[in-house]
This record gives sequence, structure tokens and C-alpha cells, in this order.
Amino acid sequence: MRCIILSISLFLFITSGVNHPLNAQGIHDRTVKQFFTQNDYYSAAALLESKAASHPTDPQVWYNLGNAHHHSRNHTAALSAYKRLMKLIEHKKGLRNKYYKAFYYNASSLMAEEKYEQARKLFFDFIRLRPNAADFRAMKRMANQQLRACDLRMKAADKTILNEYVISPLTINSGYSDFGPVWMDDNRMLFTSLKSDTLLTNDGAFYQPNRIFLTDRKKGWSDPVEFESFSHELYHTANGTFSADGSKFAFTYCQENRRQEVRCAIYLSEKRGKVWTKPVKLKYDINKTGYTNTQPAFGVRRYRRKNQEVLYFVSNRPGGRGGNDIWYSLMDKTTPPVNCGAAINTMGNEITPFYHYETNELYFSSDFHFGKGGYDIFKSYGSLKSWKRPVNLEAINSGYDDTYFSWRKYLENGTFVSNRTGSKSVSNPNCCDDIYYFDYTPASLLEGIIVKGDSSQHTLDQVQLGLADLEHLEFPDSVNWFTESDKNGHFKIEYSSGQDAFLVVKKEGYETHYLKISELKEQYKDSLTIPMFNDFHWLQKLKSVGKKEVRVLSEDILKQPLEVGAIFIMEHIYFDFDAAEIKPEAYEDLSVLQRFLENNPKVSIEIGGHTDNKGGEEHNRSLSQKRAEVIADHLISSGIAEKRLLPIGYGESKPIADNQLPDGSDNPDGRRLNRRTEIKILDSK
Repeated sequence: MRCIILSISLFLFITSGVNHPLNAQGIHDRTVKQFFTQNDYYSAAALLESKAASHPTDPQVWYNLGNAHHHSRNHTAALSAYKRLMKLIEHKKGLRNKYYKAFYYNASSLMAEEKYEQARKLFFDFIRLRPNAADFRAMKRMANQQLRACDLRMKAADKTILNEYVISPLTINSGYSDFGPVWMDDNRMLFTSLKSDTLLTNDGAFYQPNRIFLTDRKKGWSDPVEFESFSHELYHTANGTFSADGSKFAFTYCQENRRQEVRCAIYLSEKRGKVWTKPVKLKYDINKTGYTNTQPAFGVRRYRRKNQEVLYFVSNRPGGRGGNDIWYSLMDKTTPPVNCGAAINTMGNEITPFYHYETNELYFSSDFHFGKGGYDIFKSYGSLKSWKRPVNLEAINSGYDDTYFSWRKYLENGTFVSNRTGSKSVSNPNCCDDIYYFDYTPASLLEGIIVKGDSSQHTLDQVQLGLADLEHLEFPDSVNWFTESDKNGHFKIEYSSGQDAFLVVKKEGYETHYLKISELKEQYKDSLTIPMFNDFHWLQKLKSVGKKEVRVLSEDILKQPLEVGAIFIMEHIYFDFDAAEIKPEAYEDLSVLQRFLENNPKVSIEIGGHTDNKGGEEHNRSLSQKRAEVIADHLISSGIAEKRLLPIGYGESKPIADNQLPDGSDNPDGRRLNRRTEIKILDSK
């Protein structure tokens, strides 16, 4: 099985070797077995490298060396050692069964480097082995899952995945592990790291616990300052989370016991004025004795029109589905914690939860759900133990370990943690975790028709369309071909809204065209026709995939196929200024919506309330929330289950019409349109 330290407390695994540097006496005093028992894989690898040089035909040495590198996430070195081992045991059935774990770990390291075809073969070889080992059955199930994941990745290689994230490592990252970012507000961020990069001394081991630090991004990332309110001289301090109102902060203290097992407990501090209270250990049923309890994340449960505070956390306690699971506890109840269920948790490890209040989305990392390798980041919609199937955030994940996802501003930017190549490290290139910042640039859809450039205007099929990066346009291989026009000349192509690229239009017998997307958007934002030179004309329109196409709610919704993300404006539901009462003309639309929900019992929807810009921003957000809840209340009273309805107030943040005329005077018609209700399809399963 994978090193459990990683999933319980990433930082202890990463720093275990670098916090205990080797000296000559230490090499003689400690054995490889002791190194492995203490999870000190760096020291084990250093000792084994020397031994492998003098014992090149000993399979046990190469097996141990490969495992040491694998567990320290030095996958390149692990693959080299496993390659030597495989040559030594290639035709020896007994040795292949003896070193069965090497096949699994070797394949896992190949997945980390995104070599899925080779990894698949080794997982298949592993499944065919017959070792007499108690853990083989469980590992075989894991291997079957990873084999299927490799199949999916190989199929995905034929498709171009649109990258909607612009990712960069933070300048505050150290050579050791930096992880657990949590936003205090729009600019200030807490994270966990070591106090300095000067731990390797000539005097041997030097112990220093991880601390929580504060940095500010307002004028560039400021030098981290220790956030002393929560630091402890003896315990590792990490994994913080703020309550919705910012008045509570939950985090973990972690310590190794005498058996080198990590034990974490969750503590809570409350803000009194500008001072945080002394942290208090949470109740015993959350901090179950003898097990680790870590990585808390505050959430909410909408219950009887009130927000009920929930604490999600990670634990390896009994009653889970295997490894580390995500659990939840209702903070105002005395009932014991509950497992989040089979949709989220697996026989593998699920860690680093983050709950987004406004959308009821849980973000977490898993090493078992179908991914690219290591830990992948997933999201799921729901609450408590009722969740939709998790979705892999493919565009942000790598073959390495990707964890601690969180939004700074929803659908704009945020942070996550990874040991992907390019991170800082004091040891191997992938030993240590770094914090990455991302800007989210939602996809847009370019949709149109290709026609001949002559007077016939005949449509053209099988026209290739792709995107090319501006910097590499001169290289033919730089074009990512996405699609072809159909028999009616119609096409759809997605692109990143933040991507300044060329659309490439190509067909044999016609001149290839390169169209700069940013210029198309600017020049033809109010027109459906773009005249093309030579043999192409292109009729097109731009729209956001994230918002889908906005349609008017009508009887047609009862006949149309369901499309997750589709948005409908309730045409006859408008509100008087500063009011949240339903007007009589709204009941026809409400009746249509009610019938739609009755005909589609598995559909859940978002009810988006919107206002004009009269009044303060906070007042308008509150007013729009009331308007959305009025609609939800009406549907609930008509027999629609509350859990299928998500009322959200957006205030004045998303206008669809101008609140003022071009001369600066008031536009009452525009404001009336902005005082609206939108229905968004969230799920249909």
C-alpha cells in the first residue's frame, strides 16, 4: 500500500528525511529496516545507493532502493531501480511473486510521469501474479482501478483538453514543503511551512515543527510572518479552515508517537475582538483516540431555512471505506461524526476537503477515483452524505500529487498544492510540496457555419478547425485540431477566455486562414457575420460555455433534452423596486417550472436572484437572496423537495441590461430586466 503518512499529513512525509540528516555514525548505527520503519526514506535511499553499487546483482537491494525512492516521491530514480530489479527477476516466477509490490509501485511511478501505456502493462502483470500475501487482494483491487484509469488517460490523449487554468508557483515557496493554504480575506493567506531553510547542520538531526505563516498578496506576495496565535513548540501546526463568518478557526496539531505513527487532533480557536482565543481540542468523538483526525473544513447545511454549521474532516478511524476517509460532524449537535459515503470515499485515500458555501461544492483529493496518477483533485455537489459523482478537475491535475484545492474568488482564482516537476526542493525534484496560484479563465464557445466565399454561399463540410498559440504559430505541429464542420457546415469549438490565440481554419483546396480570437471578439461582438478573405466566409457567434446559452423559460423546456448548466430566465417573474413579493403574472412561469421538476424528479436547479444597482451592494445581495428563497418556498409548498433547490442571491453583480442610458440618465427598462430570476440546471442524475 502507499505510504500512509502522505495521506494523513503530507508535511511529515515530505520532511522526514531532510529533518534528520545523515552522518557517518548514523549510517553505521541504523539499518535499512529501521529507516523504513521510521518512514525515513531519504536516509534509506542514501544507504542503499551505496550498497547497490557493490551488490549489483542482489534483487533485494534494488527492490528496497526502488521502494525508498518511490515513497520519497523520487519517481525518476525509482523507475531506474525497478528497471534493474525487473531484469534480475524477469524469468523467475518465485522472485516475481516475492517482489510483487515492485510491480505495483513501479506502475504507480510510471503514472506519476504520465507514461500510461507502460503503467497499464505493469498493473496487468501485477494482477496476474500469485503471491502468498495477506494484502495482495486489496492491492489487486487498487491495481484494477488504476489499470482502468490508465485506459481512460490513454483515450483522453487523443482529445485536446482545454486548459482553463493559468497556473504559477508562489514566490513564497521554500525548499521544504509548503502546504495547507487558507484565505483569511481577499489578500491575506495562511499556510504551513518550516520556520527556515537552515535545518541541515553539522551536529546531526535538528527537530523543528511546522508552523502556520501569514502572507499578503496586495503588493506582491509579502515575506511570510509566523502566525503565532496557533503555533506550538512541540507539535506540527497545519491544515486550517475559517468558518463562514470568519469568527472561528479550526486546525490540527500533529505529532509522531513512539512507533513513528502520525497522530493528529483538531483544535478550535474563536476570535474575540482582534484576539484569537487559546485553541481548544474538539470533542472526543471528532478526535477519536488512537486514530488520526485532520484537515478540517467548515461547511454549511441548509436546513429549515437556516444555515447549520458543518465540519468536514479526514480520519482513518474504523467504519470508513478504507485508508483515510472524509467525515462530517454537525457542530451544534451531540451526534457522532458520519462518513460522507461511497460517492466520496473509496478503499483508497480521500484527503484535503474544501467546501464552497455558495455552490454546495466539495473539493477534495483522492488516490483511487479515476485520475492521472498520485492524488488528483475532484469536486462533487451536495452535502453531508448525499453527493453527486465526483468530477476530476483534469485541467489542473498532474501525474503527481495535487491537493488542498481552494477558491480565493469563485470562478476567478485560487490555490492548490502539488509536488509536480518545477517545484522547489531540497532533495529530489518532486520530494516537496509547493503552493500554486491559479487564475481561472472559463471556456467560451465559438459556434458558426463555414460557407464558400463565392456568391453561392454553399456550406462546406469537413473543414478542420483548431487553435494555435501566438508564440508558436509558425510551427505546423503547434496547432491543436479540435473539430471539423459537419455536413451543414456547422461547427463548435471551445477556447479559453483568457487565451490570446489564432483560430486555424483549413480545408484541402482552400487557403488556410488564421483568425486572431481577441480581434474577432472585439470586432464582431455585435454581429453574426464575419467576412472572410478568399474562399471562406464564416458566420459565427460567441457565448460563454460556463454560463451556457441563456434562454427564456417557456413550455419548450418540457420538450427539450436536459443540459446541465443550461440557464433559463423566468420571463414573467420581475420584482418591484426593493421588494421580494411575487407578482401575479409570475404564476404561469412558476407552473411551468413546477411541471418541469415534476417530470424530471432527478433534476436539481439553482434559483438565481438578481437586482438592479439601486441601493448598496450588500443590501442588494440580501434582497436577491430573499427573492430566490421566495421562489424556492413556492415550489416547496407545491411538493418539490427542498434538497433539489439551491436559492442564491447574486445582487447587482450580474446585470443583463444597462442600468443607465448612454447620456447617464436612468434606464428604468434596463433596471426592470436586471430585477430577474434565472433557473440553472445543476444536475440531472
